Amino acid sequence: MVVRNGQDQQTKGIPIGSDTSYAIAELIMSEIDEKLVSKIGNNYHRYIDDFEFGCKTLQEAEEILSVLQEVLSSYELELNSSKTKITKLPEEIDPQWLHELQKYNINMSTDAVQKRSLLSFFDLTMNFLEKEPSEPILKYAVIRTSSHIVRANNYPLFQRILLQWATADPSTLPIIIDFIAFYKSAGVNVDLAEVKRTLQFIIIENCRQGHTSEVCWSIFGMILLSQSFDDEALSELKKVENPFIALLTLDARNRGLISSSYNFPLWESLMNKNELKTENWILAYEALRKGWLPSVDGSDYLIDVEGFSTLADNDVEFYSTDLIDQHDPKTNYSYFNRLSAEELRYFVHRDVPLIRLPF
Repeated sequence: MVVRNGQDQQTKGIPIGSDTSYAIAELIMSEIDEKLVSKIGNNYHRYIDDFEFGCKTLQEAEEILSVLQEVLSSYELELNSSKTKITKLPEEIDPQWLHELQKYNINMSTDAVQKRSLLSFFDLTMNFLEKEPSEPILKYAVIRTSSHIVRANNYPLFQRILLQWATADPSTLPIIIDFIAFYKSAGVNVDLAEVKRTLQFIIIENCRQGHTSEVCWSIFGMILLSQSFDDEALSELKKVENPFIALLTLDARNRGLISSSYNFPLWESLMNKNELKTENWILAYEALRKGWLPSVDGSDYLIDVEGFSTLADNDVEFYSTDLIDQHDPKTNYSYFNRLSAEELRYFVHRDVPLIRLPF
């Protein structure tokens, strides 16, 4: 219950994300292992919260599935039905979509050839997604394109593809935002208005659905690309009680991407020392320390709370604006990262293929 409260009631399973999640998961799952072994024996494999059982018959598989759900329920956990299945062996090791996308050749020889390759790759990806909507096809497709430099003339097409994928599967946002920032830094004419519309659409839709991670990444993208926020997006953001969404939005306001006169009454009401004992503690601490929001009563309540006063005195911060300022979109992609600025400009802007690189 403590874990779930810390995640805005968003999980019926094991939390993911920080390293502490693995420790929490293992504590719980070890007890579940003991109960399972006592009921069905140890003929199974578990990796974190993924189980794989070997059964001789369909009836045995169904019985084990029932026992597993019973044991999980005693810990207020549930099986993810979309990821739970009984499969007859032998089966393929990797799905067909992965094989096909892996071997697809995104031809880079000329602008026209690359354009056709990108369109065909997009069509192939969407065809597989229609057949297997629960598979991480879009995320793989996005990463797959990182091994190629898209030419400047083809970038508008590439951006439209990326933004369609981001809208269809917002979990791709961390990668797509990096790609767009990467090409912008390379001097490509990025359609920032189109990016802004897409990110704000994702913000609005996911605020309404309570999907905080997608909202956070969209706000991060808006900040990274220096895009101002429209009233419709702000009207949804200010309704959300989530400290990370609040801090990112307040950071955007501090950077001038939101009018300094725009107020956030919900978050302002959380600026008191009592909130330091709740899941909103990071907002109550950071927003006051950074001067982004005043306390409800005008006091500096951090000096009155043991532990937090020590953190403040030692300039400890949990939200660093410097990390956004220093963010390098090339860092996570070795193919991009190994290019110098001169080489990057060459690959992005060259109009004709060369047999040998000019450096």
